[in-house]
Amino acid sequence: MVVGGAANAGRKNYAAIAIRFDGRLFINRYQDDRWTGFQPIVGQTTNMLIPLPLILPAIAAHGG
Repeated sequence: MVVGGAANAGRKNYAAIAIRFDGRLFINRYQDDRWTGFQPIVGQTTNMLIPLPLILPAIAAHGG
């Protein structure tokens, strides 16, 4: 899994996105003073998965 970016949406409200080598996206949120752990983003289908070399530069360009 490769972490590609993080976001801050306010005080103690953070999120990090990662991609697994099979192309699935995961999100880790900071809630209640702790990280939730990487969870798969709901609704992904095999038709939506993009080969890893194509998506990594896009994720990295947004804060990774």
